[in-house]
Amino acid sequence: IEDYPIEFDNVIYTTYFVNPLTKVLAVYNAKPNPNIQKVFVKDENFLFESAPLKNLGIGNLNIYDLLIIEDLKELPSGNLEQIIAFVNDGGNVAIFPSEKAEPGEIANTYKKFGLNLVELSEETVSINKLELNHPFFNDIFESVPKNIDYPKVFKHFRSNSQTRSKTQKLI
Repeated sequence: IEDYPIEFDNVIYTTYFVNPLTKVLAVYNAKPNPNIQKVFVKDENFLFESAPLKNLGIGNLNIYDLLIIEDLKELPSGNLEQIIAFVNDGGNVAIFPSEKAEPGEIANTYKKFGLNLVELSEETVSINKLELNHPFFNDIFESVPKNIDYPKVFKHFRSNSQTRSKTQKLI
């Protein structure tokens, strides 16, 4: 603001923290999903690691910003409590359940995160919108055409989120 004779406030300086890397850990049961890895590996803003679920160490999750659980069939109670603590401390988790998982087991796991799984549905669903403003999609798409052909989902778990759930919709 230029306002003579008061000149001490003519220049404004600001600072803000820029996180150098977003640390992502993907854990899996049998083998890692190469499609999940493709999203993170080529971007220099992510430090991506992948490990078997059985090697998930107790207490070391807090160094990650995002935990991805792939092909989830069942989650041992010790790991579940550790992941819940991670989420309660501000961590983010994305869970991709296995289609071979017991629906009751998966439903109990999801309930701990405030999400009620209703059933495994084989109804084909067309995706008609992505929440492109969500940080998850930053730098994934260079541009999105107006007449895009979105993918179809052939098998999915139906869910109802609880009112106090910390879930965020991406699709």
